This record gives sequence, structure tokens and C-alpha cells, in this order.
Amino acid sequence: MELFDLISELEDTINGATAVPATRRILLDRDKIISIVSQIRSSLPTEISEANELLDMRENLINQAVIEARRIRMSAEGEAKSMVSDSEITKEAEKRSLDIESEASDKARDALENANFNAERRLLEADNYAKDTLQSLHANLTSLLETVEHGLEILVADSKDSSPDTDESGDELETKD
Repeated sequence: MELFDLISELEDTINGATAVPATRRILLDRDKIISIVSQIRSSLPTEISEANELLDMRENLINQAVIEARRIRMSAEGEAKSMVSDSEITKEAEKRSLDIESEASDKARDALENANFNAERRLLEADNYAKDTLQSLHANLTSLLETVEHGLEILVADSKDSSPDTDESGDELETKD
């Protein structure tokens, strides 16, 4: 289940909880809430692993650009060596070799810059997504925890108020006749 689906399920569970009469409090199924929170925790590492995948993609793109630059350079050197040693042909070959090498360097640099830009952008998007998701989860869990704590306080207060003949430990007090 996706993280947002789990958060929606948590919200539905809270919204569908039984109301405590004459209060704004609700009764929650503790096991169900704990199960949903556990599922949310287990789904968080996927965003983190997606960020790692983006870093791996960036490294692969950089490696491919370096390999392509080497291939183009070797091709240019091979072309230059195979040319006839006639001076005009040799000069043209050397010029062509330098042009190819320059073109290969430009392409490799452009590919590397593009790969870095894309990787940084995707990493930033993944970080923002994870941050937004964690902030939303934090807000939902904080609200839920406050609701549960307040409900417990009401129940404890109600149980003390409804048993005036008992002491703090719940034992009956002796009455003097």
C-alpha cells in the first residue's frame, strides 16, 4: 500500500471511530492504529531507496558519457593514423582529429552536466517528497496522539468522579457510622 493510502486509511479510522457521548472525544482501535503506523514505517524506506536509485542513475550516466568520450577519441585517433602521410591529407587529418576530439569533449561535458543537473533535480524532488510526506505523517500522528492522550485523561477523570467511595488505588474506603 502506498504511503498516502496508509495515511488516508489512518484518517478514515479516526473519522470512523465511535464518539464518546457528551464529549468531542472518540474511541480508537489501538491494534488497528498500531498496524497502520507500522505499515507507514515500512513504506518510508521506498522513498529513500528511490533517492539512492537516482544517485545510481546519475553515476551510470556519468560513466556512459566518459566511455562515449573515450570511444570517440579512440575513433578519432584511429582515423588520423589510417590517413595517408601526404602533408595536405595529414594536415586535414590532424585538424579533423582535433575537431572530433573537441566535439567528443564538448559532448561528454554536456552529457555530464546534463546528468548532474537531472540527478540533482530528481534528488531534490525525492527529498521534498519525503520531507512533505514525513511532515504530513508527523502532523497526523501528533493529532492522533493528542486525541488518545486526551481521551485517556477523560476516562481517568470520569472513573475517579464516578467512584467517590474509593481511594486512589481503587480500594473501598471504610465509612464511620
